[in-house]
Amino acid sequence: MSIEQTHNRLSKILPDFGVCDFAAIEPYLLPCRAASRLPVGAQSVITAVFPYLLPEEQYANRNVARFAAVPDYHKIVLARLERACEILSLEYPGEAFVPFADNSPLPEKRAALLSGLGVIGQNALFIHPRWGSWVFLGCIVTTMHNAKCTVRKYGGNLTGTIKCSHCGKCEAACPTKAISGGKVDKGKCLSFLSQRKDANREVLARLSGVLWGCDICQEVCPMNAGVPAEPLEEFAAGAMPVWDPAARERVWAWRFGG
Repeated sequence: MSIEQTHNRLSKILPDFGVCDFAAIEPYLLPCRAASRLPVGAQSVITAVFPYLLPEEQYANRNVARFAAVPDYHKIVLARLERACEILSLEYPGEAFVPFADNSPLPEKRAALLSGLGVIGQNALFIHPRWGSWVFLGCIVTTMHNAKCTVRKYGGNLTGTIKCSHCGKCEAACPTKAISGGKVDKGKCLSFLSQRKDANREVLARLSGVLWGCDICQEVCPMNAGVPAEPLEEFAAGAMPVWDPAARERVWAWRFGG
């Protein structure tokens, strides 16, 4: 299979992706059990973005944040990354390819930034030039040097091409003042607080408008203005914007034994 054919096959699975050196990420690895899965001799990190924004009419009467209105992204993103790893393993049998989705030692936003896929905004969220901050991230760690199998569909190397203007709208709109200086205080962030097991979601919802998560800083962000609703087909097919703690295959299910 030619490199171009590999590109084409991967592009059908990974909406947009790029590569950075593992060495640039290694000093920032996070402590977690998944770190044991990192391949010995890791050289590169392939980072992919997965858009989830639905057409606005599908959010009618929603009482969860937009990221929670779609099926559990952990499983969907990981499944796509695993399919990409299968393709790469066949094409490069001497190399290792290991996928990570959320439960990961990798600082995903830093990897995406270094891979030239977008920028990190004042609200500390990763922002893609086409889909804004309405994206999930996933990574593949490989022993392949420079991971020449990668291609970027939309941005190329975006460093310095798009940037957050630090207009302050996200900081001003946050009802708990959790955003300051490009950092988010988790102890004040409504999205983080609403996902705790001991959360009083009804009280938090009076501030955020929803029972799980919070979209306020994303809704006011100018870089999200006019971005297209182009969700993965798995997200579009299973959208459910109404909170139901008994529902399975949702991001909140693990909090309730799902």
